[in-house]
Amino acid sequence: MVLKFSILFLIDWIFFSWFIIVSQGYKPNVNVVLLEDLAAVLGVCVAASAMGLSLYLHSPIPDAIGSLIIGGILGGVASFIIYSNTAALVGRWVEIEKKIDMFLLFLLLKIDSSESNWSD
Repeated sequence: MVLKFSILFLIDWIFFSWFIIVSQGYKPNVNVVLLEDLAAVLGVCVAASAMGLSLYLHSPIPDAIGSLIIGGILGGVASFIIYSNTAALVGRWVEIEKKIDMFLLFLLLKIDSSESNWSD
């Protein structure tokens, strides 16, 4: 009984830990690596199964269906990566005060560099 509870707790902890890491998306590169590797492993499993069925049934239909499934897996992973990393891909919002500070700093640096060129 204790062993069963421990195994179920471990499986639950592992699944939800990975789910939280991927769904929260604090580090976009972690999501990309994990999901692309997962898609690659699933794609290989689907391809092997489809090729085995094609060989067993002497028909190209399972291979074609396997290709469509792999395309769906890759499309789903790409869509999730785009959806979860939109902020990193498009850019984050910068507050107007920070934009003004950056602009003033840029002007100050530009003025300093132009004054040094005139003195030469």
